Amino acid sequence: MKTKRITTFTALLISSVAVALTPVSALDITGSYDDKGTVIGSTTGDNETISFHGMLSLDFDPIMAEAKYGDTTHIDLIDKEGKLDIEIIDKEGKMVWGAVWRARDGYSHEGESAVIRISNGTSDGSRTSLVITPLNDGAYLEVTAYKITATAVGPKSDPIGSYIFVKN
Repeated sequence: MKTKRITTFTALLISSVAVALTPVSALDITGSYDDKGTVIGSTTGDNETISFHGMLSLDFDPIMAEAKYGDTTHIDLIDKEGKLDIEIIDKEGKMVWGAVWRARDGYSHEGESAVIRISNGTSDGSRTSLVITPLNDGAYLEVTAYKITATAVGPKSDPIGSYIFVKN
């Protein structure tokens, strides 16, 4: 009886160690996503869609973004080795814009999300943060945008909106 308890305890101990040593699935937002996303909530209007291309260009006005980026069909994200490659593809299948973000450029994984920090190009040093969270086993991305500004007491974060994009 004592041997059976020791064997059971040993088996439980080994399985616990094996589970503890098994790497947790790393956050990965790699995939091809529709450029047109659904607006969940926005401070920039009541439109139902938003352009991912427009957001990356800091254009959150859906009507203006449609006029400027209407030829964009999808966005390819390649998330590996601490960097994010972005390729924007048009209706003809051609890459019309691309960028690479690394940690020094403002890209990071934070918990269950990836974050891109984009300089707004203003003298006040404000930035826009896009918090990208995979949903439903990566079938969708939720992108929440914030404007970050410096204040005398520290950074201030103002929400711009939340959006859902479908993986192709």
